[in-house]
Amino acid sequence: MKIVQVQTQAEAAGAQRISDMVGEGLRARGHEVRTVFMYRKTEAYDRDPNADFVLTDRPRGLPGQIRATVGLARYLRAARPDAVITYQHYGNIFGTIGARLAGVRHIVANQSGAPQSMGVMGLLSQIDKLMGTVGLYQANVVNSGWTQAQFDRYPRSYRRRMRRIDHGVPAPGEEFDKAAARAAFGLPQDVWLAVSSGRLTRMKNQIALVGALDRLPDVHVALAGAGPEREALVAFAESRGVADRLHLVGEVPPARIFEFLAAGDAYAFASMTETFG
Repeated sequence: MKIVQVQTQAEAAGAQRISDMVGEGLRARGHEVRTVFMYRKTEAYDRDPNADFVLTDRPRGLPGQIRATVGLARYLRAARPDAVITYQHYGNIFGTIGARLAGVRHIVANQSGAPQSMGVMGLLSQIDKLMGTVGLYQANVVNSGWTQAQFDRYPRSYRRRMRRIDHGVPAPGEEFDKAAARAAFGLPQDVWLAVSSGRLTRMKNQIALVGALDRLPDVHVALAGAGPEREALVAFAESRGVADRLHLVGEVPPARIFEFLAAGDAYAFASMTETFG
């Protein structure tokens, strides 16, 4: 079967790792799978032989979103997949619309977050609610029992299409030496090191880890990831006098994340919300 996965933005983050794992699993079963991103955000997937981009930059405003949707529909019409799997709020909406315009018969959406009621995300949730209720996609995957419960008040026709597949992570395929891993990422050798991964955002709450350094004078923290809170984290660390014990290694490609984790003595994760537990 020929399958195309639709993601919103190309970057090394959790949602993209899920489609990576799904693609790997489907290819192992003999299916032809490609992942198309609405736009390129970082270089994380530039060398991925199974990745494509509709736009090279983030679409701006309604004209940009229309251009991305039309471009996606053209991509899907040219690819002629048997099925389309969509991810994230924008990916679900634009992916479903693009797949329908391209005449794709089998469409699977994914819900990895609770529906919202305010602002742009609230509007997107209402659009998804309508699409799922009328059956624009045939199946709707939720990543945990908690996520599924957030849709309990949705129409029965929407909930009838829901399928629960709990998220997980693959086991590393090899072992990594701690000293070598620290050297590879420019991390200090003879210190107690906590590591963490994820986009640098307010919701991921890495600032709590930086704040903890003020009370743990013998501990260092290494963060893998990029995002809008980077400068705020650095400024906060400097204001607390702990900047020398905060190590920002930047975006780590999926192929090297286990190597990064091997550099730590402990994994610390301060995220304020994770739907899969």
